[in-house]
This record gives sequence, C-alpha cells and structure tokens, in this order.
Amino acid sequence: MHLSLRRAAVAAVVFGAALSLNWQGRAQTSPVIIAYVFPRNELIVPSEIAADKLTHINYAFADVKDGRIVEGFTRDAENFKLLADLRRAHPHLKILISVGGWTWSGNFSDAALTAESRRRFTDSAIAFVRRHDIDGVDIDWEYPGLRGNNNVHRPEDRENFTAMMAELRQALDVEGRARSRRYLLTFAAGASPDFIAHTEMDKVQAVVDFVNLMTYDFRTSDPIAGHHANLYVHPADTKKRSVDGAVRDFLAAGVPPAKIVVGVPFYGRAWADIKGDGTGPYQPGSRPTERIETKYG
Repeated sequence: MHLSLRRAAVAAVVFGAALSLNWQGRAQTSPVIIAYVFPRNELIVPSEIAADKLTHINYAFADVKDGRIVEGFTRDAENFKLLADLRRAHPHLKILISVGGWTWSGNFSDAALTAESRRRFTDSAIAFVRRHDIDGVDIDWEYPGLRGNNNVHRPEDRENFTAMMAELRQALDVEGRARSRRYLLTFAAGASPDFIAHTEMDKVQAVVDFVNLMTYDFRTSDPIAGHHANLYVHPADTKKRSVDGAVRDFLAAGVPPAKIVVGVPFYGRAWADIKGDGTGPYQPGSRPTERIETKYG
C-alpha cells in the first residue's frame, strides 16, 4: 500500500495517506507499505512516522529546474539526514525521493524531450541519490501527454516517458553495481484511462519496481457528491471510477499484479447543499471546499 500524502500535510509529516496493496496474481510476494512524507519547509519529526509499519518512504517533493532534479525546500538536506537515522533504526526501510507532483510537473516534458535532455535529467538523479544517500527515485509526472496543472505537454511525451524511465533504470543499475546496492525506481500513475492512453505501460512497467496508482481524488472539484477513492463503482456514478476498475485497466495495459501498488487516502471530502431525492451520494451540491484528514500512525 502507499500512503498518499499528496495534496496537504498531515502534522507536517504526511501530506496524504494511501494504503499500498500488492495485487497478487500468482506467486506470493511481500507486500509494500509506502508513505509519502511532505514536510515542505519544516523539519520532519521522526517519532511521528510509524516506521515499523512502513516498508518505504517517498520524500515529497524534488523540483525539476533547467532539466535537472533539484531540492524543492529549504530543509531537505536536514530532513534526509533525519530519515537516514530513521533507516538505521529500521534497516528494512527504504527512502526514495519523489520528483514533481501536481505543482512541479511543468518541466518534465522538456526534460524528457531529447537524448541530451534526458541525460542531463538522469545525471542529476544520480547526483541527488548520492548527495542524500537515498535508496531510489519515484517519478511523479502529472501527467505525460496531458495538461495537468497547465503544464507543457506534447504527444511525444508518450514515448519520451518510456525513454526517460529506461535511462533512469540503466543509470541507477550502473550506480548500484559501483556501490554494491540496488536502487529502486518507481512512479506515480494517474488512475485513469487517459493516463494509460498517453503512456506505454507495457514498456514502462518492465523497468520499474512499482507502479503507484493514484486511486484517490476521483472527485475533487466535481459538484456531484461522491466517494473520491471508492473500491468499487457505485451504481449511480456516471463516471464509473473506482479502485477496482483502475487496477483492472492497468493489468490489461500490461502491468504485472505484483508491481501494482494501490493508493488509499487518509482523508475525505465534503459537499454541502445537496439537492435531489437521494441520501447524498451522487446527488448535485456545492463543490467540495474542505478535506477531513486523519493522521497515520
């Protein structure tokens, strides 16, 4: 499971929370529980992180500037040292840098555009991993070939995303052999048919360890009230969005079951002024303006 702390900070440590479940299709593999930690410009508080319940921490976020991965916040270096201490106390724990996110995905398309720009990006990833002694890279490009947060995007993003991930995998493997360790490569995937249509999932999955599905925020600014991370489709939901449907779509796109990590938010959304004859869900109302959050621990 991955704890998706994606849009807001919970106690300045977790900015979303998501359960990561490995969907098994054959041989049993060890499940993973991934938490995104999003401290912004604050110091993390290691005692507030339930490290014994986690397998991975994705530190959110690094930025992409001039085609390179760079630190996004003022206290990142201090926070990586605190996370290294946490890893020493919990040797099973892996620490990754999550790059981009909703706010900082605007420069991915340019970074992935050419062989030269991808080499610059990959070199900066290796330098970042070395600088902070972390265990891998999580790419959170929201989204290849799609506008996202009014981002630069191109039709070529589909193939360029594949090339970027393949070159990152190769560079991380070379670095790993030099240091006698294995570095992880993962990415956050939009849980929608549009994301699949604008990527080459069958090729990308082959070079990554996990595909972290963003199976939450199915409804963010929609005036129709409804679950934003529902497991199954509600009969009244005209959008037909669900965790189950997203997982099935990614399986059909060629992602092996053991690589799929399901995201579950530890927050809810609220609508008001519900109209219609129903009991609330999938009835028209005001757009959600608040999130009800709970701390993971």
